[in-house]
Amino acid sequence: MTDAVLTLDRAAHLALAVAVLNLPQDRLDVAGYQQIVLQLNHHVHAIGADVHDWCAARACPDPARRRVENAVARVLRTTGQPIPGTLAGAQNSAMAVVALHNCPDHLANAPHHLTGDDGQERS
Repeated sequence: MTDAVLTLDRAAHLALAVAVLNLPQDRLDVAGYQQIVLQLNHHVHAIGADVHDWCAARACPDPARRRVENAVARVLRTTGQPIPGTLAGAQNSAMAVVALHNCPDHLANAPHHLTGDDGQERS
């Protein structure tokens, strides 16, 4: 479903993320890891904007939409930190790409009975 709703190239983003998640330890130098993080962070910002627009254009259950919007904001804040030159830093950015691409799927599958007329989350 996500391929149909996000305008970005999901396959290319996820292929890079999977490659980074499968990199062996100490494969690159600091500059190599920093370059990967910069590329992934660019994807994170583009995907984050796309997911935000997707959420805004749909009548999704409020609690689910708020969780996704909070997750997007949290991920975008982390990309503003100093660029780590480590495998762990690159893999964190890769996981952010995967998580953001999955957000519309989570919203599309959110149970609509979670909200009542007062907008309060139900369990």
